Amino acid sequence: ATIVSLEDFEQRLNQAIERNAFLESELDEKESLLVSVQRLKDEAR
Repeated sequence: ATIVSLEDFEQRLNQAIERNAFLESELDEKESLLVSVQRLKDEAR
């Protein structure tokens, strides 16, 4: 039973790591979009 729960834990951990990486890339994309929007606003003045 211990081995099974260890494998389960490892799988959950890997899923969490993948999700975290995905969210980080989403945040990076959002940040660069905000920078672009600000630059466009500045150019429009």
